[in-house]
Parts: sequence; C-alpha cells; structure tokens
Amino acid sequence: MIRTVVAGLLGVMLMAAWPAAMWAAPQVKPLTEVTDDAIDAAIERAIAHLWSQQEADGRWPYKEAPDAGGVMRSLTGSRWPPGEHCMVMMALEYAGTPQDDERFKKGLKLLQEFDLKQNYMISCRLVTLAHLFHRSEKEQRGVLRQVMKTDVDQLVANQGAIGGWRYTTPPQPPRAIDFSNTQLCVLALSEAAKCGIEVPPEAMMRVHQRMISDQRDDGGWNYGCWVDAAHENEQSYGNMTAACVASLFLTNEFLTGGLGCPCRSGKSSRGKDIVGDSLKRGMEWLNREFLPNRSPKGHNYHYWIYQAERVGIATGYRYFGEHDWYRDICAYLLPQQTDTGSFGDVVDTSFALLFLIKGRAPILFNKLEHDGDWNLHAFDLKNLTGYIGLQKEQQIGWQVIQSSTAVDLWYDAPILFITTETHWPVTDEMKKKLRAYTDGGGTLLLEASCGNPGAKAFWEKLAKEVWPEWEFERIDKDHPVWTADVALGGQRPNLMHMFDGIRSIIFYSPMDISCLWHTNAVTKSEATFQLGMNLAAYASDKGKLRKRLTGSRIAPGRGLQGQTIAHGGKAEVKVGYLSHGGDWYAGRNYASWSLLADLLKEKASLTLTVQADVDAGAAEANLGQFDLLWLKGRQGLALADAAKAKLKAYLAGGGFLVAESVMGDARFTEALKAAAADLGLTLKPLTTEEALLTGRFGGGAAGYDLTNKLRFSRSLAIQRIGKNHAELTGLYLGDKLVGVHSPYDVLYSLTGCRAYDRLGYEPDEATAVATNLVLWRSSSSGGSGEGGAPKAE
Repeated sequence: MIRTVVAGLLGVMLMAAWPAAMWAAPQVKPLTEVTDDAIDAAIERAIAHLWSQQEADGRWPYKEAPDAGGVMRSLTGSRWPPGEHCMVMMALEYAGTPQDDERFKKGLKLLQEFDLKQNYMISCRLVTLAHLFHRSEKEQRGVLRQVMKTDVDQLVANQGAIGGWRYTTPPQPPRAIDFSNTQLCVLALSEAAKCGIEVPPEAMMRVHQRMISDQRDDGGWNYGCWVDAAHENEQSYGNMTAACVASLFLTNEFLTGGLGCPCRSGKSSRGKDIVGDSLKRGMEWLNREFLPNRSPKGHNYHYWIYQAERVGIATGYRYFGEHDWYRDICAYLLPQQTDTGSFGDVVDTSFALLFLIKGRAPILFNKLEHDGDWNLHAFDLKNLTGYIGLQKEQQIGWQVIQSSTAVDLWYDAPILFITTETHWPVTDEMKKKLRAYTDGGGTLLLEASCGNPGAKAFWEKLAKEVWPEWEFERIDKDHPVWTADVALGGQRPNLMHMFDGIRSIIFYSPMDISCLWHTNAVTKSEATFQLGMNLAAYASDKGKLRKRLTGSRIAPGRGLQGQTIAHGGKAEVKVGYLSHGGDWYAGRNYASWSLLADLLKEKASLTLTVQADVDAGAAEANLGQFDLLWLKGRQGLALADAAKAKLKAYLAGGGFLVAESVMGDARFTEALKAAAADLGLTLKPLTTEEALLTGRFGGGAAGYDLTNKLRFSRSLAIQRIGKNHAELTGLYLGDKLVGVHSPYDVLYSLTGCRAYDRLGYEPDEATAVATNLVLWRSSSSGGSGEGGAPKAE
C-alpha cells in the first residue's frame, strides 16, 4: 500500500491563495466559428499532452520551483501531491480511456492505493471510480465499490457540524467551511449514491441547508469561509455561484428525487419544497453575470468553465442570459491551447478537458419550457438520457428550450418533449412554430402528465388546430417505434401518433410516462426507458448521434460539390404536380419545391414554377402548359380514365412525366407498372451513358454527374453496395423517352429531413437528381420530347 498522506488541497482550487491576476484567463481573440472538428482536435491534443506528463511508474508528479521572491510555487497545478494525479485521472476517465490501456491501468492502480486524507482528492477519486463503475465488469465493480465505500465514510466523517467541508477533518471553527471543498464533496457523494453506495440523507440535508442559508442577497455565493467580517462580506463570484447552483441541483435530487410522483387522481403529488427560490435566484445571478472569457467577479478561469458546464448539464439550459454557454466558452478556450496541447498546467488542462468532453455530449431530447406545468417531473429527461448513455457507453445530453427560442435551434435534438398537466395558453406564434418544426423534420413527443383529462382535451384540441390534415391514431403492433433500437417485449406503453404520409411527426402519450423516468424506475419499467431509445432512433433514422454543435437536422441538399450546372434554351421550367386517387400528397408539407427552386435560381439562373394539385382528368386541365409533370405516391396509384387519356395525349405531344416512389416504397412502384401498361408505356432502366445521368445535355445545359460516387440513405446504402450511381427507369412510348421513374425517394430526401427506413438519396445527391430532371427539360434535347434518351455528348 502506498502511504501518501495528503496535507493540502488542489492549489488551483484555493480561491484566495494566489493573486487573482495569476488565475485570469489569457487574453485571446475569440474564434468567429466554433466547429466540432476543432473541438475534437483540441480534445485529442489535450489528452495526448496529459499522457506525455505521466511518469514511468504511472503517476502524474508534483513539481515546484521558486518564484521571483523565492517562494516555492507549484508548476503542475496543485500544492501537494497527488493532486495532479487525482485530477488527471478524473479527466482521462471522462475521456473514455479504454480500460485495457496500460497507462490507464497504472494510473488507476495508484489512484486506488493512495491513502488520501484531503477532501478534494478523496472527492476526485470518488467521482473517477463512480464513472468507471458504470462501464466495468462485475468482478471489477466489487473492488471499486470497496474503495468508494471507504471514501464515502471518510467524507461523511469530515463534514462539519454546520453542513460544509474544509480541507480535511471537520472545520474548526465550525464557520470555517468553504464552498469550493464543499461542492466537490457533494458531487462525489452524489455520484457514489448512483453506484449503490449508501450515503446518509442527513449529511446531504445538512449541506443542502447550509448552501441555502449562505446564499447572498444578490442570489450568488462567495467562498463561504466566514471566519471574520472580511470573509463574510466577500462579494459573490462566478466560480462559487455556479458550484453551489450545481450542488443544489444534486442535493435536491438526492433528497426529493421522486417529488411529484406517483400520480394521484390525474395530478402530480405535491411534497415539501426544500429549495424555495434559491435555484431560481442562483440562475438569475448566472444569467445576469455570465462571461465566456473570464470568471465573473472572480478568478481561475478553468475552474469557472468546469463549474459553468456542470450547471448547464444539470439544468439542461443551453443559454446563460444571451450566451450559448458551450459555444461561447469554446470560442475563447480553444485559442488558449498551446502547441503542446496543454491549457496551462495539468490541472488546468484537466478542467478544460472535462469542460470540452462533458459539454459537447449530443443532445437527444429537448424539453419545452412553456407557460404551463412544464416541469412537474423535473428529472425525467435527466434520468432517461442517463440510462441511454449507459446503454450506449457515451455521454448523452438533454436541454431545455424556451418558447421564445428560434425554431432552428429546436433541431438540436431529434425529439422535442412537451408535457403538461393542465391547459396552457398557446399563442398563434407558438402554433406556427410547432407546425414549422414538424414541417422541417422535427418530431414531437407530447404527454398528458399523470393522464390528466384536462391535458388530454388540451392536446386533442391543439392538434386539430395546428395539424388539421391528420388525426391521432393508435400505433399498431408493427410500427418501427417498438423495435427501432430495442425490441420491446411484454406490455407496451400506451402510445398514439400522428402520421403525415412520410413519418410519424408526433408521438402522444395520453397516460403518464415521465413519472417513471423522473423516479428512475428502470427495474419497475425498463420498457419505458427503452421506448425513449426507440423514439430517438426512429426520429433520427438510427443516425449516428451528432455532437452538440452539429444539431440534429441534416442541412438541405445543395447539389454535388465542385460541379457547375446551367440551364439550356429555356430560362423557366414549369412543373405540374399531379393529384391522383392515391396518396399523391405524401410529403407536400415539406419545402421540397421551394428548396429546389432556390437552388436552381442561385446555381443555374433558372426559374422553376410549380403548380400543385393538378388533376389531369379535369375538363379544364391544360397539361400542355407544363414542361414536365411530376407524379408521386407511396401506398399506390389510381388514375381515372379521363386522366389516363389526357396523360397519353400529353406524352405523345412531347410532354414529359417524372414518377417518384415516395420513401422508395415498392407499393407505388408496382402500381406504376400497372398504370404504365394502361398508358401504353414500356419501362427500361437508363444506363450510366445517358444524358440524364451524365449531366451532359447539350445546347448549353449542364447537370450533375450522377454516374458514380453517390451516397444513399441508411437503409438504401445496404442495398446499393457496389452501385453508386443514380437509379432511373425510362418510360417509353414506342421508342420515344417520355418520362422516367425513380424507384427511390428524391423530393423528400433533398429537404435534409429524416424518416425511418427511407429508401432514397442523401440530400445533396437527391438535389442533384431532381436538378438534372428539371435542367434536361430546359435543353433542346430534353425539351423536345423527341427520340430516345440522348447519349452523353
């Protein structure tokens, strides 16, 4: 056993130890754009730097040297060993270091063997081992549990009579606690409790009450060591305010985690409020004083950003005031990284690494803060995403968005969760936002909290106002939401949905599901947690979880990079979007045509005019005005005899028909074959030598090269291995090409919206396919409608 008796603390955390100027953030010019690639690179370089500082025996050493006045100062971040080692191991654990990494194994062995006496270092070890516990095998868990139990007992014994902690033993005088030690002890005890280690509730209640009691009139906190008037009157500052806000969230959850549940008579149960307005006032202080480039009214920048991240993760809030806290801090933090990968000494680098890693977790669920009972089960998404993170073995995030938040930011997560127990006033602007969100590819999860009858009536009425085209329906047993990620067995949750012909845009639970998440009732109802996984998988088409700054919405297609397109003799192409007896309207609520028209105008100077709901069989129908007709559907196709006659005449006279199987649905493909026979058309696949695929139209017109290197949706990519060209089937009237059929989705795919098991192109490729069909009709060869498919020139 290594007997390293620690008598100090991490010097970087001791707020009053050194002059504030020594701990200020370096003055840097912030980045104008923060990218995930830049963050990934910074993380990799910081990790490499930390490994480079490890010694052969596995430890991160303490080093010191005299300053200009001859006083010995730490060069590595802490005042006494093994502070560096404890902090670095915590950062590398959160970085997901493989457990079989020999360097990590050496460091972990030392960490477990240290005879720690100081609360900071005990807490760092507890947090590290608790995180490791969740990704360890059963045998290793027993060893970790033994060390954690010892550390918990030590922290509880070291707690002061008034509820806080100092460096080691209970503080003397009792008023000598400080919130820097205290906040890390709270974090450690909270993490240990999640591993099944018993933590005395009275210990958490004492510290909870102390933090509330010592909150200052302005809503913030200072260092808290009120041993004299000077300390007591110290101003609030960012580091301690953020630390105490984050800690209050933890103690409140520990002490009242199930508050609001179970439901009783359609309402959330009401328990004793032990936090009052303390959290609200603390958040108001942070919203008011937040700074991304330095600690507000304080010092030690890297400590500050770590605490700010903790608050952001605990609350789910993306913004502090007007600041997108993660993005804005990254803009100042990344330029501080040195050529060696460090952000200063190893302790500062560890804080920076923890901030970057934990803050960038992909956001899987948003929760709407509205004017009603939006948060009666406050820990629902926290626990749900925590469960999913354990299953996926990665950090998973959630966040709160306000009603005033721009719709574009709602797409940070594939699911927006809205819950209420009562009616709440929904403005016309909010109704437009909800509709815009689903029309832009977003997916809603609505809940009538506690199955409240008033909430059910509210949702049903709102749905009719915002989405009048569709109704809530019971989800059938074959819907992908039951199997998208995990096959749900046994009794399935009571769930309804609204289907727009492409995808389920809304899932609606008329019964309560959030109580189970809120109380973390995994053992009682794991299926409800698995449902959350399936909802996210369905909404994102099982896409790879995207990092925080990426957003969950794929950008609309912009065509293929590095290729130039141009229109032919026609500067305008008119399209008639045909209606028919099948589901021709599937996807019309998405912005396909306007997106395509904007791109054609921008890149080819061509005007695209689209007339929707064209009934080919109507007596007044003038099909000859259209350069091409677009016929699409999913479930089938039904054309009246009059429509068939007019279509046949239109095609014989030089017209052109584009048929599209929405979502790549084979039902429409089969129906089209029957309709083609009625129209006297034959079908033949186009080769990669033909102009519609090469993009070489002649007559000044130029499209995209669709003959190779195309990308497809998740489900279609599996089928198209070795076939990376566009797939189009020619429709022939005799030997004349009068149309094409795309057996794969095009128009919906170019929007960048996701749909589960879509068989189509990726957005850029879908845009390129649609663009070629339009541009070809602007050319002399495509516009004439004469002869077969022109060969590439």
